[in-house]
Amino acid sequence: MFAGHGFSLAVESRDNEFWVDLISISTGKVVWPNFGAGPSRTMAIMSAEQRWLVEQDGSVRSNGRTYGEMAQDRLRSGRNP
Repeated sequence: MFAGHGFSLAVESRDNEFWVDLISISTGKVVWPNFGAGPSRTMAIMSAEQRWLVEQDGSVRSNGRTYGEMAQDRLRSGRNP
């Protein structure tokens, strides 16, 4: 989802919550800090994905799978979301 648009994600714990920053693949710099947040890595990625779908794509498609399932798959596989 993000890589196709030139971004990768950085997920880190800050202030007892997990935060997602969007990173430019070409420069390696944070281009959109605090893009998503949640009480776990999975929830933070879900938050970032939902925000992207609403703000950038104008949709909330999940191809029949929940955002939680997709985010957990990405974390397990080590793939960049």
